[in-house]
Amino acid sequence: MWALIKANYKTYHNSRTGTREGYLVRLFGSAAVSFASAYFLDIAANSGMMVTALSVLTGFVFTALCSDHSLADAKLPVPSDETQRAELERLGALAINFQTRSAYFITLAICNLCLLVLISTSALSANDLITFEKLRLLCSYSRLAETLPIVVKLIRVSLSGIAAFMFIECVYTFYRLSETTLAIVDARRDYLRPDF
Repeated sequence: MWALIKANYKTYHNSRTGTREGYLVRLFGSAAVSFASAYFLDIAANSGMMVTALSVLTGFVFTALCSDHSLADAKLPVPSDETQRAELERLGALAINFQTRSAYFITLAICNLCLLVLISTSALSANDLITFEKLRLLCSYSRLAETLPIVVKLIRVSLSGIAAFMFIECVYTFYRLSETTLAIVDARRDYLRPDF
């Protein structure tokens, strides 16, 4: 998974300057928003909407993967000049970016869906599987009975924060996938456009 994450972030670069984009600020900002949302909002109650959104986005990605545009340089005529050779190289790079980002998105979406299902179960919901009154009867050690509710809430908030972060990352990756798909369409059109 780590290799997939690194490969995905290597695809983020400025197309005009060729320099790699800084993404740490965006990631820290996303993490801050995610964990604040997890603390103040009930993400488990809204996980159904997030699951639906991820399912729709994943469907779009699978559709794009199965289209001709995922094979960016397929069915193109042999390059006739240096400009077309450069465009063909660009299409090849865009195709690699698309495949890398798609693999990252799909893996992240599946992990996020599993986590959203987990946090929406009764074991981690607001009404915990074992009520704290029953727990107090089971535990003779009063500190454990006092500390366990805090630990359960901390786990619930942490998992919800991770799920929210993954959701934001999925949406951002989908945006970048869309950007790549449009760049492939434009590059193919430019390659096939006859010179006047």
